Amino acid sequence: MSNNPVDKIVVIGIGNSALTDEGIGSRVVSQLQSKVPPGVELIDAGLPGPGLVDMLDGRDKAFIIDAIDAHAEPGKVFRFTPEEATVAQPHRRQSLHEGDMLQCIELARALKMA
Repeated sequence: MSNNPVDKIVVIGIGNSALTDEGIGSRVVSQLQSKVPPGVELIDAGLPGPGLVDMLDGRDKAFIIDAIDAHAEPGKVFRFTPEEATVAQPHRRQSLHEGDMLQCIELARALKMA
C-alpha cells in the first residue's frame, strides 16, 4: 500500500457474521475501525452481491476480506490478486443474475469503475 494521501483506498469486509468463519470480513473491518489511517474507508459489506461493483467505483486500491474454501487449516490467511484467483478458477459459473466477487471486480474494471 502506498502512503500517497490522494489514493482512494477501501477495505471491504464480506460475509455473514451469523455463520462463524463466513463472517471473518465483517469481524476484520470491525477490528480495524480505530487502526486505519485517515483516508482509508472501511466498509462492512455483509453479502453485497453485485453491489460490490459500486463499492469499487473510483478506488485506487481495494482490499477485500472474505472467507474461502481453500482446504487449509482454519485461520490460514491467503493474499492474492483477482487475476491469480481467476487463473485458479478457470471454469467458474457465469450468470447475469448472480455475481461472485471475481465477476463483480471484472465488471467494475470493464465499466472503468475500478
